[in-house]
Amino acid sequence: MSPKIVFRTLGPETLLMEWPEVINKETLTSVTDYFKAISNELAEQIITCYPAYCSIAIHFDSDRISAAKLQESIRQLDLKEGQKSERPCWELPVCYAEVYGVDLPRMAEVKKIDPEEIILLHTQTSHSVHFFGFLPGFMYLGGLPTALHHPRKQTPTRKIQQGSVAIGGSQTGIYPSSSPGGWHVIGNCPVPMFDPSKNPPCFIRMGDEVKFNAVEVDEYLSIKELIAQGKYNPKTTALDG
Repeated sequence: MSPKIVFRTLGPETLLMEWPEVINKETLTSVTDYFKAISNELAEQIITCYPAYCSIAIHFDSDRISAAKLQESIRQLDLKEGQKSERPCWELPVCYAEVYGVDLPRMAEVKKIDPEEIILLHTQTSHSVHFFGFLPGFMYLGGLPTALHHPRKQTPTRKIQQGSVAIGGSQTGIYPSSSPGGWHVIGNCPVPMFDPSKNPPCFIRMGDEVKFNAVEVDEYLSIKELIAQGKYNPKTTALDG
């Protein structure tokens, strides 16, 4: 059964679809299904739309369609629910060595878990891309095992390195560029997450899945070299929607 959706207007030319404020795979699937359907099937009726964790904001031209008519068109898309498309699962290499996972030893100490157990749990899990925000290309990944949930730092780190894989609360994120941040860095991914020279600049999309593959320092450096030569692409497999 799909989550209940509420419609409300935000000004004369924006319609907001809201789901219950629960971050889970069921809501993510519903949001991404509607986002794709609205973008593809109602393109002539809207200007653009923006998905978030539990909502979609739809900007439209009130001279062409009313909010009520647009809402009716969206409700008609219910008939297409269940027609799932394939979505990719990206396999991303991560080096969890302490030189890159600078917060991993302390996190393991606080949680009373061996660092190796944290790495095992983190790499065994399939992480869902729920949202992009904070920085261009910064993914908020759901699906983190409960044993790895960890509050954000009280005092943010002044500079977190590009590619840092970090845990904040119940989510994982990858820093697409160097930045201050309050998440706990457990490793580093050599694959660039954001490239403004490409279209789209992010090769991973909301609704995709991500699995992390632990690599040693030598392999990490080799992958970085291959990336610099334009000879590396992350592995991907197709999943049923």
